[in-house]
Amino acid sequence: MRGPLAPFAEAYRLELKARGYTARSAVNELRQVGRLSAWLAASGMTAADLSVERVEEFLVVQRAQGRHRASWSRPGLVCMVEVLRSLGVVEAEQPRRAASAEDLLLESFERYLLSSVA
Repeated sequence: MRGPLAPFAEAYRLELKARGYTARSAVNELRQVGRLSAWLAASGMTAADLSVERVEEFLVVQRAQGRHRASWSRPGLVCMVEVLRSLGVVEAEQPRRAASAEDLLLESFERYLLSSVA
């Protein structure tokens, strides 16, 4: 793995193991994080810039580039954010304000649209 997430690959692998990922699943997750790391580097970002929102942006870019694989694992990528947070690399995200019914509907529709691209 190269890029800003490379120094944290081992901590990530250990966390995946602790969460019960099989060795094969962990390898797939590490490859995915490798692509995320390359994307961060190409975008001029560091590990400290990673957040759940950035993960979502990355997934949108992957789909737009025609990478419609069932193996894209949002939970695995969010796990990397959590590892970085536990190491003090990224700050805890501020809790979102309570959404109105309209906001929830719009977010649901947005997720639907994004999933239909895949």
